[in-house]
Amino acid sequence: MKDFVFSSKPLETRFNKQHSVMDDIPRLRRNIQSFDFHHCSLGSQGFNRVLLQLFGFAGHGKSSFINSCKYVWDDGEFWNIAKAGRDDGARTTERISYELTKTITLVDNRGCFKMDDYEKGEIFAQLANLLPVDDPVEWTKGLGLMDQIFEAEYRINTSDFIVPIFIYSVTKSIASAEINGLRELLTVARDLTGIFPLVVLTHQTHGNVAKAQSLFRDMGVERIFTIENYTPEDHIKTRGRHEEVLNILNEVIKDVKFQMRDQQNPVMKLRERMQYMFKYVCERELRIWEEVKELEKAMQLNLMAMTLKKTRTESEMEREQDEIRHEQEKRRLKEEMEKENEKERQLLEMEMKKLQEELERFDLKYKNKKPNKQKKEPCALQ
Repeated sequence: MKDFVFSSKPLETRFNKQHSVMDDIPRLRRNIQSFDFHHCSLGSQGFNRVLLQLFGFAGHGKSSFINSCKYVWDDGEFWNIAKAGRDDGARTTERISYELTKTITLVDNRGCFKMDDYEKGEIFAQLANLLPVDDPVEWTKGLGLMDQIFEAEYRINTSDFIVPIFIYSVTKSIASAEINGLRELLTVARDLTGIFPLVVLTHQTHGNVAKAQSLFRDMGVERIFTIENYTPEDHIKTRGRHEEVLNILNEVIKDVKFQMRDQQNPVMKLRERMQYMFKYVCERELRIWEEVKELEKAMQLNLMAMTLKKTRTESEMEREQDEIRHEQEKRRLKEEMEKENEKERQLLEMEMKKLQEELERFDLKYKNKKPNKQKKEPCALQ
């Protein structure tokens, strides 16, 4: 009979795995805390802060996510600093910033309700960091958004590196007709910031997570995270929830380091974002103007048709005379409408020209401005 030999390797393996898991939180915290733009291979290139731009529908948990991040990072008592309630922050009406570390700041942007062309324009302006933080956000129509952007020109921090994070609650549903609008929102966020938004799915234990993940994967989203936010009603600390939050922040740092491998120009990036918004607003206003005029024309023609139908009970001679008179009236109204449309188009072109001159002035101001050259330093090993 062979002697039984006891081996401690399986036990040691299990112990090491458990020990590694328990070390995840300190390791993640060190990675996040130690990040500094000056440690990147090409230096800071003019950046000094990572701006986590939280955006999405109102009431999906943006404010609660900020509370969770602060609670996990500070590792103290829970405070409802973002004023999240049972509506999950649907009351947020301004861009509010919350400093997490010396290089990371979270921004709670105003959420959208209808996701129409005007709301999307405001969301894009917030994501592009063209509106001041810690200021109220007023929905505007017409070319008013560009006026706000130009007025805020000297208050914008060009040294912010923007990372977009889309917050979506799995307890909510989205109509099929709204999917294209959501896809556009994510795509424009990528075009404005150079980073495809990270998606954070909230309320993971209260909805269909798999369905939501499939929805966003079909839209091209690469990184999708699920989380159960800490709330005023439920803030008992758990290792799982802490790791979920720290993993998201750690992935943000990875994205920033990846982008910082290439040459960056913060001032040029701001200029490009302004040009993008200028083009978006002008095209939006022209499209809306054309749609309104087509609707007015259809209503006018419909009214004329109803008037003609009402007179058919009269005598043949009177009907013929009425038709001639109405045809003349239609031609006259059409000519007047065309003249009025032309006047309005000219006024719109004058306003667009004025805004273009403002943009050229901005370009001229920064034309010869060069970013500070900084000594290249190798990235610190994690």
